[in-house]
Amino acid sequence: MTWTSIVVPHREWRALLVLVALVLSNYLVQIPYALHLYGSSVNGRGVLLLSITLVWFVTGVALLLRNRRAGLWLLLSYLIAEFLFYFRNEILLIPAGYGLPYHLTHLRDPLLWVAFLIGDLNFFAAGFFIWYLLSARARSRPRHEA
Repeated sequence: MTWTSIVVPHREWRALLVLVALVLSNYLVQIPYALHLYGSSVNGRGVLLLSITLVWFVTGVALLLRNRRAGLWLLLSYLIAEFLFYFRNEILLIPAGYGLPYHLTHLRDPLLWVAFLIGDLNFFAAGFFIWYLLSARARSRPRHEA
């Protein structure tokens, strides 16, 4: 594997497909989640922000699969932003009585529980794929011998 662009070997496409499925399920669950909590009222800024981040993710994956260097950096930057978002919401809010433990153990509403579970899975997937993409980059660099 060369590193002028990351190459996604066929055997590793499944892992990338898992990431795509998790991220897309996170976007899709926002529809019933919002309808359940807010009814038919639409937050235009929220829709715009979700749309921009979805385009950011899809563009990164598409370029990565086309072996474009920009795809790696777009996907990596998306994953870092997603990881930081969930880190704040799932970890830093634990002392305030919220976050990951609260979401998974105190919610009695099945729709909200599933929405939070999908978000939690995205948090862990983002962390894993940040590590994976950075380690793949390090493994693919040519080694200079002295």
